[in-house]
Amino acid sequence: MPSAATCYLFDKSGVYSGAMAAPSSPLEPGHYLYPENSTTIVPPVTAEKEVPVWNGKKWNKCEDHRGETRYSTAAENLGQPVEVKEVGPIEEVAPYSTSTLPPADIPVGHKLVWSLAVWGFEPLPPPTPAQQVADIRARLEEIDRQSVRPLRAIAAGDATQNDLNRLKTLESEASEHRQLAAAVIADNVII
Repeated sequence: MPSAATCYLFDKSGVYSGAMAAPSSPLEPGHYLYPENSTTIVPPVTAEKEVPVWNGKKWNKCEDHRGETRYSTAAENLGQPVEVKEVGPIEEVAPYSTSTLPPADIPVGHKLVWSLAVWGFEPLPPPTPAQQVADIRARLEEIDRQSVRPLRAIAAGDATQNDLNRLKTLESEASEHRQLAAAVIADNVII
């Protein structure tokens, strides 16, 4: 009697994970010690992008797209890369609708759309006056943050010409943004 028998292993999902020699039982001659999640039934030969999956009684051939990168066509994640992590038909294992085609770079002032199985672009709607003012305020806050270092150098008496030029450029940009904000507010009475 052979001292070991071949068994075929599968993971908790039933996906084939390899073969091993199951040793004979020292307590029961003629019996072997098979590990959990194994069978003595030989898995079928599979094609590329297929893997054997144990269903509890027999092996089935399943599509295997694990590791593939696809791109979300769902609105909430549009264009984001998605890695397939399970076996099965792609429409069942991808977390949402996907495409193998990556989206192109989005032109400025446009948004990505998925329509009729192709990527496209649509112009962004113009910002509302309130959004314009919020964007201007955010940029003014960023200018204030960028001004701190040159101002500290001036206060310490060791400012370089680059510090002075940088501060002048930032103040010029801030002045333009304040004028723009005033115009938007005046035209739309935003508070």
